Amino acid sequence: MKLLKRAMRLILPPVIAIVLSACSLLPSLAQNSSAASALPEHDKNAVSFPAAGYSLRFTKVFSDYASEGVFSYSEAQNGKEQNGTPYVHKLYADFMPYETLEIINEMEQNADALTKEQKDENLKKIYASLKNVFFVTVYNKETLQAALAGGKDISEVTGCTDNRLVGEQEGLVYYFSVTNAPLDELSAQSQKAYKALQDGIPDILQGVTLFKPQKE
Repeated sequence: MKLLKRAMRLILPPVIAIVLSACSLLPSLAQNSSAASALPEHDKNAVSFPAAGYSLRFTKVFSDYASEGVFSYSEAQNGKEQNGTPYVHKLYADFMPYETLEIINEMEQNADALTKEQKDENLKKIYASLKNVFFVTVYNKETLQAALAGGKDISEVTGCTDNRLVGEQEGLVYYFSVTNAPLDELSAQSQKAYKALQDGIPDILQGVTLFKPQKE
């Protein structure tokens, strides 16, 4: 997310800020993410993950909010886990409230006047404000079955109560999880935007396509 990168560069030494920006170190985004921070330039609606074996299409509402800087996505791959269960791939779709963009703009305008403590406090506010919209998780089928056989249900594995099974293939299981983030503290404009993104989820879910995973 370009605006968040700007905020971190105002707070951290240049080299560190660039590294953290590249890794997308956000509470709801994956560390060491290899995803772009905006929708693909060649097709703002299409996103494909060859190694994970699936693609999806963002509808216009998602691309419109991405252009405003309040929607972005990131991915994490092998080596990560959710609630103790390893996964093969995970896509996070996140919303940044408009009021957070105002904080970033103010930080940029007053960069020289802010103390380190003030900058750190603003960065904490930015981190805390991010809202997940949905995420897609790809599990190894045997790993997931072992977790479920151990007494967990799928909501305990994903950490989300609204989980849709997309499909299975090549020993992999695909789940689409819809987040219902608390919005009471957000402005009316941000609440409207988040709800608009939520309303667009069914179209995205219908557009998820599975294909044989490709080796990297």
